[in-house]
Amino acid sequence: ANGESNSSKERRKSNDHKHGRKPDLRVLFNKEYEIAFGEIKPPSASNSIVNQTLIKLAEFMKGSLDSLHKQFGYSPTFETFGIIIGGSCIRLFSMDIAFDGLYRFKQIGKVLLPTEVANFLTIVPVIANLYSLLKCIDHSIDELNRPSTPTGQSYHRESNSSPHKVHVPVLKIPPPALSD
Repeated sequence: ANGESNSSKERRKSNDHKHGRKPDLRVLFNKEYEIAFGEIKPPSASNSIVNQTLIKLAEFMKGSLDSLHKQFGYSPTFETFGIIIGGSCIRLFSMDIAFDGLYRFKQIGKVLLPTEVANFLTIVPVIANLYSLLKCIDHSIDELNRPSTPTGQSYHRESNSSPHKVHVPVLKIPPPALSD
């Protein structure tokens, strides 16, 4: 079985009340550094479960990004990656730090696995997207292995608690009257 994520261990150190979390999938390089994570949900999973999974995936990716920046130094082109498989849909994500403290979480691909023999040819874009993800991961690993300078090592930020649902009232303001 998959072990607790190293990024989850680091997050837990800052808050004793959190338990370690295990992703369904981890991709390591050099046998210890996490660069990609995956979560798998059944097709029947509700939207709220999928949204919680998305947050969990983003937390793994951020923790790994912070850990790798501490270990190897900052690089603006370095990214961590995530995969969510929900039924026959695969969504691919990346995260980077564009500026000091600004983490960008982007969906970089979405594909549907063929579920019928008649749709088997749709496997080509699935393979192309997964191959593209592999090339992105290789690029990030190459970036980590490049000699770095200490510039930008403070770009990571300590994690806050997970977001909580907040009720935001919506005001119905009439549009301004147009004058001739």
